[in-house]
Amino acid sequence: MAAAPWPPEELAAAYDRLQRTTLARVTVGTAPSAVTDAELVLLTIDGLHDVLGDDRISELVAAHRHAGVAELARSLLDATADVGLAPQDNASLAVIETRRG
Repeated sequence: MAAAPWPPEELAAAYDRLQRTTLARVTVGTAPSAVTDAELVLLTIDGLHDVLGDDRISELVAAHRHAGVAELARSLLDATADVGLAPQDNASLAVIETRRG
């Protein structure tokens, strides 16, 4: 006997929980540590990268690099509106600024 389909609101809630915990699961479960020489690391789910692309992301990083990571993150998400798309569930972003010394 096949399982009954989830009601739309339960499916949406389950998807929301998945999106909210994806970064934590990946960081803890898949890559507990990483070594990088980069001063700035962007972790995205494909949606943001697919909408903006490498060149636009690079432009925004260069333009907002010294404004702080919160403003950089906001500018990246806001830029999706420039191409006619609102941020979507799969346009998640984490900006990590590394410190040396």
